[in-house]
Parts: sequence; structure tokens; C-alpha cells
Amino acid sequence: MSLNQYQIKALEEMKDSRAIRPELLSAFVDENGALNAFLRFVQERDDLNICFRGNSDAIEVYYLNHLVWKLTPGRKGYYRVSFNFGHARGMLKEHDYFCSLKSYGFKLASDEKHIYWEKEHFTREEISTELWQYFKEIMDWYFDPGKGTPNIEKRWQHKFFRDFHKEEYLFHGLYVYDLEYQQKLAHKDELLRIFGPKTDEELKEMRVHSNVMKEDLKSLMNEPDFLGVEFDEEKGEVFLVFGEIKSLYKSCEGTSGIASHLDKMKSYLNMDILIKKRKDDAEEILKQYLAIGDIKGQYSFDGLSKKLKVKNVLVLTNSKYYDEKTHSVADWDNLGGAIAYFHENRSAITEKAELAKCEIWLVEDARCDDSNPITMRNVIKLS
Repeated sequence: MSLNQYQIKALEEMKDSRAIRPELLSAFVDENGALNAFLRFVQERDDLNICFRGNSDAIEVYYLNHLVWKLTPGRKGYYRVSFNFGHARGMLKEHDYFCSLKSYGFKLASDEKHIYWEKEHFTREEISTELWQYFKEIMDWYFDPGKGTPNIEKRWQHKFFRDFHKEEYLFHGLYVYDLEYQQKLAHKDELLRIFGPKTDEELKEMRVHSNVMKEDLKSLMNEPDFLGVEFDEEKGEVFLVFGEIKSLYKSCEGTSGIASHLDKMKSYLNMDILIKKRKDDAEEILKQYLAIGDIKGQYSFDGLSKKLKVKNVLVLTNSKYYDEKTHSVADWDNLGGAIAYFHENRSAITEKAELAKCEIWLVEDARCDDSNPITMRNVIKLS
């Protein structure tokens, strides 16, 4: 797509990094850091993921690929953990949960939806299994298949991150380092820094006002489910991977379906400005995972961004899960899931995938909630 000179300048000069500031990283990593208790707690569990959100000045903790704790700077010298308590709406003991969390120090935010807790320093005793249990029970209720919301795709996204976020895959296959990517656009303060004093109308005329630019860039606002680096040992190449996961038949159709994602994947690959930023992100984020101990070896990622090639990957899975009520494996999607959709539309999908430089990976012999990890041996690469 064609961008005007102002849009190009805005994309080049805006702050756009998923890696976090050194000060926030120190609060998380340092043994006596204000947020270190969260790091130690998360790293003791297999059901939680840590992701960096530099553009939001945040560290986010995911459960079943759903944001549960957002860690950010608070008032001067304070740090904050926040949670979307809207997930508890409708629970029989919703009020009891709120009162229990309030006793820890959580307060209701002004939007009357989120709750937050601010402190100068969180202790390991405070960030405990007992505290986590309240959040876990809320999220388990929210994801309960009996309510019609098993969120199969989110569970698959979580599984991909957990199973491929392992040091052993750093130089031997796929290493997933980010989830739920959303492309940032310049906010008004940045636009005024870049272009000088301007009115909203002037920014709109320049096509850089966020509302206008979001519409102009709609065709390339690709939001992959995961980002990773894949090392091809045979070719001696390393790739930045933009990955999309589809598990349900119906999710393969419509405005957020396979065809739409492939079109956006193709457009995003042609945006050299943004691709360079994502390559820089990959290098910096791997360094930050090394800093927090997710990567424990003696590695140097200096210069990785300059070596990265880029490719898209479409991952298609089944929709199987373990049904606690019947104590058996069930298939949530009676249409056969994303793999069935692919087989019915194989020719059209593969043609679009080739244009988007997108590989198609099938995962058939695994389950989204299986504790057994998947590896690349579970993946059938079609292209």
C-alpha cells in the first residue's frame, strides 16, 4: 500500500518497541526489586506466561493466553498490579472474591471494571499461591466449557507459547517469545513531538491522526497470535516468525478468518519500516528473557536483528479438549475444526498462502489442554 510522506515519518520516528525500559526490567529482575516477587512466583508455575509490553510500559502475565496481571509503574516510586475484574461478573461468589482481594489491598479503578493494588514493594509472602487461587478460580470459571466459552484457540495459543518457549529450541527449531501482537500507531503527544504544534484537523489532513491512520493502514494491521524465531540448521538461516493459530471451523471464515489474515500478512511483510522494528524487538526481547532467567545459558543475541529473515506461519489445529463432566476427550467443534476447513478449501488457502509467503502447519495428534508438550515432531509442514 502507498503511504504519504507524513505517515512514513510518523511510523519511522514513533516509539514502537515491545521490549521494556531498563528501569522496569530492573524492578522485575533484581532480587530486591519491587516486582521481583511476581517473577519468582510465575517461574514456579507452568500455567503462567510472562510477556513484555514496552509500548504500554508494562509487564503482562498471561493465564491460558488471557491477560490476568498487568504490572506497571504507579504513583511516583510505586508499582501497580491490575486485573480486569469483569471476568468475575456473574459468578455466584463475585462479591466474596472482591472482598477477599480488597483485604489484600486491591481497589476498584475509576472504570469500575478493573481492580488494582499499588505498593512500593511487593513481597514473596504477599504474591502467594493463596492470592493466585482467587484469580485462577475466576479465570477457570470464565473459561468453563460448560458456559459455552472454552476458548479453544486461546488455549492453543497458550500451549504454543509454553511448549515452544524453551531454551532448548533457541538454536534448534522454533522459540516463541511473544503473544497477541498488536501494531501500535503514534499517539497525539508523539505526533506533536514529530511534527510540532498541530491541531487535530491539521493532523487529520496530514493523514497521521490515529483515527485516520488506523483506517488507512487497516489492510496491514496484522495481529499475529505469536511471534517467534526459527532456526533452520540445514540452511544456517534464522527467521522472524509471525504466527496465526486457527482451531475452530467458524473462526476460519469472515473478517477475522484465514483469507483476511493472509491478506494482512502479505501487506505487513512489505512494510520495511515496521519489519525492521519487529526485528529489533526480537533481539531486545530475547535479551530480556535472558535477563529474567527464562533463558539460562550463556548466549549473546547481539546482531541477531540483522541476520533475521521473515516468514509467516498459519497453524491449524483440532478443537479437542478434556471434558471434566464426561471424563473423556471431546471435540468442541462438530464441524471438524480448522483442519477440516482447510481440507475443504485447500486450493484457495494454499494459493493465498503462497502470495503471503506463509507456511501452513497442521497439528492433529495433540490437544490444547494436554500436559504433554508438543514439539516440531507434532507439526506437519505443508509448505
